[in-house]
Amino acid sequence: MSFKLKKFMTALIAAIMIFTVPCSTFAADMAEQLKSQYGYEMRDGIVKVSKSKEFNIVFSKDIDAYALGGIQIFEKTKSILVETVTSAEGKNKLKVSPVLELQKGSSYYLIIHSPEVAADSIRSSSGDALQTGTICEFFVQGEYIGGASAEGSIATAITGNVHEADRIEVEYDGNIKSPEIINGEFSWNVFPGLSNGTKVKVRAYKGGTLLEEIEIESE
Repeated sequence: MSFKLKKFMTALIAAIMIFTVPCSTFAADMAEQLKSQYGYEMRDGIVKVSKSKEFNIVFSKDIDAYALGGIQIFEKTKSILVETVTSAEGKNKLKVSPVLELQKGSSYYLIIHSPEVAADSIRSSSGDALQTGTICEFFVQGEYIGGASAEGSIATAITGNVHEADRIEVEYDGNIKSPEIINGEFSWNVFPGLSNGTKVKVRAYKGGTLLEEIEIESE
């Protein structure tokens, strides 16, 4: 029997997700690069979790409790690596726990690497390596706008991700714009760029209802 990831469980999802395992160190293009270069599998759909979520993973065979590497969590928008602690929770189970609470309103990738990418990746107690890597995208619930930023001096990119909203407004220097939402993300480019420290308001709407308004500063 091949060694693969069998179950991935989240506290907020009643159903159990079945999939295999992988991971990476890139950013916005990380998932695509892992899929195209190493054959990683991308799970369908976005899992919604709480900010204090711990991830429980079940494998098809008993695991080597001394070989628990190759599992990473990345913040999706800025590709920030999240510090985690991985521990064995049974013969074929492990738990991945972020050291700090995740940011509400942000999207992340949980990646379990294959040995092609991470030499210290999970292996079975009999020494079998994972057949492939797996990527799962998840969204931390609690806010409607997440990961918002305004970066760049020559041209400023106002970006972020949204949850449940169907319309976004960005306001800067008296201008109000409505960037398109694509796959839960928005982006608006300002040229010439905004001065450092310019206040930018971002509003999320559902129909005609204002869900949330936040204020960020350009960097």
